[in-house]
Amino acid sequence: MQIELEGCPACEELRAAERSLSPSLKNDIEILVVPKSQKEVDRETLKALLPSFEFYPSIFAISEGKIASEFDLSTLDSFEMRFTDWRLNLNNTAMSS
Repeated sequence: MQIELEGCPACEELRAAERSLSPSLKNDIEILVVPKSQKEVDRETLKALLPSFEFYPSIFAISEGKIASEFDLSTLDSFEMRFTDWRLNLNNTAMSS
């Protein structure tokens, strides 16, 4: 799940980086866009549901109603490779469970 804030420059940069992803990875991302007018109210709600949520944008892998992993968005360098590896690791972890 990807959480974005309406009009957020960092969110737009992330969307641009995601254009390089394969169609199967792109289709795997569910995006929640928070309206600017709801920024603080929704931040509190998101924080209650996803305790590690701090910033817009954020990407979480959710499994069985819990956070399985959070993707590191501290940099968009090598985004395609890092995101692909992250998804593969999640899939491998799920298969071994």
